[in-house]
Amino acid sequence: MMLGFRIALVVLIQSLFLIYMIYDRIQILEHGKVITLKTEPVDPRSLFRGDYVSLTYNISHLDLNQLEGDNNFEKWQHIYVAVEKRGEDWAPTGVYASWPQIIGDQVVIEGTVTDAFDHAVWADYGINSYFVPEGKGKGIEQAINIQADTTPVRVQLAVSDKGEAAIKGLILNGKMLYQETIF
Repeated sequence: MMLGFRIALVVLIQSLFLIYMIYDRIQILEHGKVITLKTEPVDPRSLFRGDYVSLTYNISHLDLNQLEGDNNFEKWQHIYVAVEKRGEDWAPTGVYASWPQIIGDQVVIEGTVTDAFDHAVWADYGINSYFVPEGKGKGIEQAINIQADTTPVRVQLAVSDKGEAAIKGLILNGKMLYQETIF
């Protein structure tokens, strides 16, 4: 009897944890602030792996000399990047070691420093991969690498009030190519 109770308790706790993970992602996608980031070219030898595309953004490599905020970061440290809308895309305005004061329509995205050197930071936001239907990654890879300044591929993100980001969709030449579904 006691063993059955313990097993049921473990199953219940695991189920609640999975439900929370799904609920949290749904909340970000449905209620998060929607922003669009321009993608940047990545070495084509590692861009397409199976059925997903590796993505990097204008917020992946940050020049601290050109941005507001803090200047001293260490690898694996959490950072908070303030972005604001510039044209049709959003661009970084500041990099901080703790949650910054938001000015105007800025949005803050939480990331992790993957490398830091000479007033520059490489950051990961947990949005560097996007799964696509089988066989579609090559075309997206080519579109990203066409021109660095006028990249026709953009990623639409939903960002929660806590700075968590989730990919909401992939835009190619101004048209929604793929849109994330809840299920």
